[in-house]
Amino acid sequence: MKEAMCGNGMIVKDVVKRAIKFAETSGDGVWRTIKGRKIFIKEGQSVKDAVAAKFGAKKAKPATFYRGGGKGSMPRGGTAADVLKYEKDELGNADVKVEPGVDPKKIKSDNLTWLTTTKSAARNYGSAEKIELEKYKIIARDSENGVLVEVLK
Repeated sequence: MKEAMCGNGMIVKDVVKRAIKFAETSGDGVWRTIKGRKIFIKEGQSVKDAVAAKFGAKKAKPATFYRGGGKGSMPRGGTAADVLKYEKDELGNADVKVEPGVDPKKIKSDNLTWLTTTKSAARNYGSAEKIELEKYKIIARDSENGVLVEVLK
């Protein structure tokens, strides 16, 4: 590779090195080499977001769930723990299991909905409607392909 000169007599690769050094020490972020490529990670930015910004993020395909019947009578204004207690105590659904790593006391019930993972399971509750979600978190599951989902914004 031939070296190119800048207008002030500096070699281009030296200018690039100085720019990288300045960015590293300016407090705005850091340069990292990931899979052989230099990537600047802004302060507060995740590595995943920096890589997506550099190379273009692939949009995730939405997950498909199904809803059968109406909205139901899930308690609102409480937590996921309240919903799970209601499911067990009032509806007799003792087979509902909380997903590992989820603390239902910290999740507001207003963003929760019961869905199913299969169309046939949704039909047990009425006409099956397809629901596609991009941002969600599964809070609990039951033995009939039901999932308690927190819809994230």
